[in-house]
Amino acid sequence: SYLQSNFNVVSIEGELITINKSWDDGRSQLVFVNVGASMLMISSPIAAISDINVDVALQFLSDMNNPFGVRKVGEFLAVSNIGFTETTDAVELDFPINLIAEGADEIEKALHGKDIL
Repeated sequence: SYLQSNFNVVSIEGELITINKSWDDGRSQLVFVNVGASMLMISSPIAAISDINVDVALQFLSDMNNPFGVRKVGEFLAVSNIGFTETTDAVELDFPINLIAEGADEIEKALHGKDIL
């Protein structure tokens, strides 16, 4: 319920919650939050695999020295992070969701110059 009250929740499918994070400049970023018993996985797409050179994208991410992992999610490349949580309150949700959303948007902008989704 915290996410629904404080973020633009697009859908909820079981433990997977999709959020659309947007900024004043018109850009937006989809963020997927998977809440488990004591684990929180957050990911956000940065590119359609068919639209980029994956090696170039991975090198770019490595050069950024960022804290994100990279995952293949269907036909998209996504940045992700996982953490362990005892509660699902503001302290344990706001920072990682915003970190992933802002990081993914920055990477997406560098790779494409525009939103991909």
